[in-house]
Amino acid sequence: MSKQVTFFVSTGYVGSKREETLTFDELGIDENLEGEELEKELQEAFNEWVWENINAYYEVGESSE
Repeated sequence: MSKQVTFFVSTGYVGSKREETLTFDELGIDENLEGEELEKELQEAFNEWVWENINAYYEVGESSE
């Protein structure tokens, strides 16, 4: 059985929660990693997952004054 991890992200607003469970194999993470090496791989996978699952931007406009 493959190890798995569940990623969560939420802005705190109703309906904004996102959750996904992925196997280490799907993420390309060696199941035999431990400690800092595993933490580093999981953090990188999580960061990539977050950026793939949020829509964030800013807009610059002219003042009405």
